[in-house]
Amino acid sequence: MPDEILLIISILAGIAGSVVKKSYINTFKGSNKKINFHNTVLSIFAVIVFFIWGGFGSASFFTILVGFCFGLMTALQHLFSSKAISVGSWAYTTIIIYLATLIPTCSGWIFWNEPFSWVQIVGIILLVVCFFLSTDLSTNESKLLSVKWLIYALMAFLAMGILSLLLKIHAKSVYAEERNAFLIVAFLVSFLYPAVLYFIELRKEKKQEPKNLESQDKGLKFTKNYYSWFWITLVAISGIFAALNNKFNLRLSGVFDSAFFFPVTSGANIILTALISVLVFKDKLKLKQWIGFGVGVVALIFLVNPFGL
Repeated sequence: MPDEILLIISILAGIAGSVVKKSYINTFKGSNKKINFHNTVLSIFAVIVFFIWGGFGSASFFTILVGFCFGLMTALQHLFSSKAISVGSWAYTTIIIYLATLIPTCSGWIFWNEPFSWVQIVGIILLVVCFFLSTDLSTNESKLLSVKWLIYALMAFLAMGILSLLLKIHAKSVYAEERNAFLIVAFLVSFLYPAVLYFIELRKEKKQEPKNLESQDKGLKFTKNYYSWFWITLVAISGIFAALNNKFNLRLSGVFDSAFFFPVTSGANIILTALISVLVFKDKLKLKQWIGFGVGVVALIFLVNPFGL
């Protein structure tokens, strides 16, 4: 299958997983325990997909080490981004995390001597403008900014950037074919973090109000119960999408230049997420956000450079 088709499938798989996660978060708003349950189940099913689709195979010490670091960075990124949002601005946190795509983008020029053109530089600049315009900063969230928030947000930024960089490092190594072993190790590590937190929170709740919790769960409909078969099935599907997205990204990050691959995947995710938010979840975008959407489309055209400029 052509790499360009795999790239489209990878982006669509990532978006499909995001739609399930957004539906889940909208249903169980404000519950860390339930979000940890989601991430635990997602990781389990992703690992199952990797074992079925290729197995563990051979694994060098390099692959296990980089896979472990990737899983650890995934867990840290979830931790610090959640902490940043809890103590400060969701909008500004989102922008900083999006800007992390600049780390792997520049790495191709610095470490792997990948070529770059003025068209790509213009595309990347436009994408940064898109990040700022696409996020609603008109609220009073700026008042929530603090030193603690800045530290958490910068840690989330670094974790996200390192995540993408680790993909590139493994994809460019002599062990690039050990993709499944890399991903299985990574998802097992990233599974442990939410799983431990989930059981700690569950045990804490049961000790505090066991009777109240039982009475609350009995009256819930299956669509409102986070551990019902309905939600487990949806999260399992999300795990399959996550497996596809990561497996293809791991391969494609070694095929395409960094200045093309990372901005295109980030930009496409922002644009498609905005469209789905409007069409499916009926979210309303402000004029500035629509302008950001348009700038993002232009940025992608520059990055893909279909006219060979």
